[in-house]
Amino acid sequence: MPAKIIITRPKAQASRFAEDLQSAAGRKLSVLIAPLMEIVPISPPTHIRSTAHVIFTSANAVNQVGALDIPRDITAWCVGQQTGDAASSAGFPTKIAHSDSADLVAMLIKARPLGPLLHLRGQHATGHVAQSLSQAGFDCAEVVVYAQKPQPATEALIETLKGSDSLVAPLFSPRSARLLGESAEIRGNLTAVAISPAVAAVAGDWPVKAVVTANSPDKSGMIAATLAAYDAVSDPNTP
Repeated sequence: MPAKIIITRPKAQASRFAEDLQSAAGRKLSVLIAPLMEIVPISPPTHIRSTAHVIFTSANAVNQVGALDIPRDITAWCVGQQTGDAASSAGFPTKIAHSDSADLVAMLIKARPLGPLLHLRGQHATGHVAQSLSQAGFDCAEVVVYAQKPQPATEALIETLKGSDSLVAPLFSPRSARLLGESAEIRGNLTAVAISPAVAAVAGDWPVKAVVTANSPDKSGMIAATLAAYDAVSDPNTP
């Protein structure tokens, strides 16, 4: 019997990832979209200082930039292709670190761009980008522009986790992993697919079938790891 993939990202991101998975697989997959977080805009300060560069570590931050008085001709330094594409669509010239926030910090330190930097981020973030860059001698500030509000588990998610089907759960942050662990009882029929070792460490405390970590901490890495896990636990001899 095919496994079921549980996607607990915010609704829009979950839907896009489900589409990307099915496109990469070239076939219909059994997917349950059950968001455990909602993206909620946070009103920024009435005055945001002028900046020569803007940093985005999530497309969610780019989506909030319309409310801010930030010129579109400054360079946007982004983590991941999806964030870079969102910044380009918003009108920014972009530079992209394809790994994670540590990769972006390293790229900025190597490039040494002139002028102040501003990191627009979510309320819950990993990597301490502004702090790391400030310690490296940059003039870097940060502004929180959205919150990731927890959502209660849907009845469908609770019932699915209680069932006996093989399950695969792609997990994109330590916080999203913790929310899944708190939402219902995790059983031994679930394979957790972690975007990073930090996420794998959270899932490692669960009584799961397996915890696998993507080879690269980005969308392509998560697609490959999720499909590999799905194929590994699906029974090809049953419909």
